[in-house]
Amino acid sequence: MLAPHCVCPAMPSPTPDPQTPSSEPQSGSTPSGDPAPPPGLSAAESQRLLSAAAHTRQVLLSVVEDQRAAVEALRQSEERFRNLVERSPDWIWEVDADARFTYASPRVRQLLGFSPEEIVGRTPFEFMPSEWGERARKWAARMSATHEPFAGIEAHYLHRDGRLVIVESSGSPSFGADGQWTGYRGIFRDITQRIAAEKALRLRGAALEAAANAIVITDRSGRIEWANPAFTTLSGWAVEEAVGRTPGEILRSGKQDADFFQRMWGTILAGRVWRGEIVNRRKDGSLRTEQMTITPLRDAGGAIAHFIAIKQDITEQKAFEAQSRQGQRMEVIGTLAGGIAHDLNNILAPVLMVTGVLREKLRDQEDQALLEMMEREAQRGASIIKQLLTFGRGAEGQRAIVQPRHILKDVVLMLQETLPREIDVRHQLPAKLWPILADATQLHQVVLNLCVNARDAMPHGGELNVVAENVHIAEGDALLPANAAPGSYVRVEVRDTGSGIDPQIRHRIFDPFFTTKPIGKGTGLGLSTVLAIMQQHGGFITVDSEPGQGAAFKAHFPAAPEESVPLPAPPPPAPAAARGNELIMVVDDEQNVRDVTRAVLERYGYRVVTAVNGQDAIVQFISRRTEVRLVLTDLMMPVMNGLALIKWLRELAPDIPVVAMTGLEDPGPAEELGRFGVAGTMAKPFTAVVLLETVARRLGLPVPPA
Repeated sequence: MLAPHCVCPAMPSPTPDPQTPSSEPQSGSTPSGDPAPPPGLSAAESQRLLSAAAHTRQVLLSVVEDQRAAVEALRQSEERFRNLVERSPDWIWEVDADARFTYASPRVRQLLGFSPEEIVGRTPFEFMPSEWGERARKWAARMSATHEPFAGIEAHYLHRDGRLVIVESSGSPSFGADGQWTGYRGIFRDITQRIAAEKALRLRGAALEAAANAIVITDRSGRIEWANPAFTTLSGWAVEEAVGRTPGEILRSGKQDADFFQRMWGTILAGRVWRGEIVNRRKDGSLRTEQMTITPLRDAGGAIAHFIAIKQDITEQKAFEAQSRQGQRMEVIGTLAGGIAHDLNNILAPVLMVTGVLREKLRDQEDQALLEMMEREAQRGASIIKQLLTFGRGAEGQRAIVQPRHILKDVVLMLQETLPREIDVRHQLPAKLWPILADATQLHQVVLNLCVNARDAMPHGGELNVVAENVHIAEGDALLPANAAPGSYVRVEVRDTGSGIDPQIRHRIFDPFFTTKPIGKGTGLGLSTVLAIMQQHGGFITVDSEPGQGAAFKAHFPAAPEESVPLPAPPPPAPAAARGNELIMVVDDEQNVRDVTRAVLERYGYRVVTAVNGQDAIVQFISRRTEVRLVLTDLMMPVMNGLALIKWLRELAPDIPVVAMTGLEDPGPAEELGRFGVAGTMAKPFTAVVLLETVARRLGLPVPPA
């Protein structure tokens, strides 16, 4: 730093020139104020000396002014430097060769809570957590050996109040006038909030990466900029394949129309969140149902710049919901069936009993054929009601050893008479098919449902083949599903020449309520019912189909053991002969049932008294208790039901035989009936033969062979 003034060296006095006369006053100065020349000098010399003195004076004045300007500039520079240092948002520091602070800017108060005076003379390590202090000492030792500048070094300090402060440090070595290294000077920048923000950002990024839901970020035009790994799991597309393309280019399934996407884009471009379900196509071509939320993301100016979509695969959930709805519908069907089965069976009961009686009266061959048809169809109606109850309640039907060829022939005959003439029904049914243990009605239902499905696949006609064969499937056979056992099977194949099955929906054809038919043309229960029955029977079903090449459904029923003999379908037996004149009480709220039952019993010698409900029966029984030999009672009646009546009868006459009649396939009361000595029930509708044989057995009378 220059001083504000300068002391110049003394100049020698000029020697007077004796040849030069003096014309100036001898006062020591000239009129101009310049120093007077010494006496004895010539005028020229004096003038030269005076000019030199004046020039020197001007030079000296100029030097003094320059020094003053330099001092002022230095002062202003120092003031600017001080302002920059003291007002800097960063902490500016200097340390000596021993790493002790020799300077600390005032910013240290805000950064660490200490004054500069408390910092100077101490090392940085004293203000760090212990583990960071040890780390910093080792690093400082390396820097003191290399004297290299550094930048962007992160360090942890402790504030006076104990909280952690993270700084980013940059510095450069300092050297003295002699070139020796004297330490470092640099800055500490507080990055605590930045580090916290980066940590939170990394945490959010890790959460997005690890999220189970697929997350996709697109630009405003819909082009994918980022996606998480769950997107690949959901869509089958690698993130690298998807970036730069729109979801529509790689995922669109065609299941949503243009209006759907127009409404979606209208919502998000208006800045609102869109929520909904969408069916997308995976890379492998399969379809998945996704629940999706799309949220607009705005830039700093408030304009929509990106969209973030969160997608959840709900395909399985939708299937579960469909199954749940199916279960609820089945419950409704079961409840409805239970409510009407009793009435329907009561309607069919008189028909079956009357046909048995009429068969004895009408001996004409044509009359016998009509009666046989009437009885067969009434029995079929009863079987349908029973099957409806069984299916609605999820229970298995009654199984017996059956010969499938007979049932298949009946189905083929019915199809040939009912299907459109454009469909050519053919069959190959070997005479020696193995018997199977099955519910005959359910077997009939399986084959009929498959044939109806084939018919619907040939709206313009074609060929339908029903083929049965004995097959043995060994362990490891490609035909054998994972949940099926090897062994002998009777394979029933229903093959058509229809439109075939689209591979994209093939995996769903057995789903409950799934159908490609228009509304009102199909329920979607046919194939799901087939699958359920096959599983109940321990069998399995396979499908072979190509679009436009028809389809072949192959139902495999486990064959019965070799020693089993299929039960022949006996012709309807003639009613048994008259068995006596015992008094029988018939209790039923249905008049037709009472009347027909009474007519059948009286025709074969019995005497009958009837009652409309349990209460009426008790009144009549008390009046004729010594005469009544057997009570036939319905279980489901108003006022007093059959079970309550039986309890009363056991109090009044413990030994009286009781036969319970029911129009419901409900095993619930069986255990309670057994406690009162009632062995099973007689299911409505029943024939006259069944009625007479049951009565005879309960009365202990001989039952002649049919």
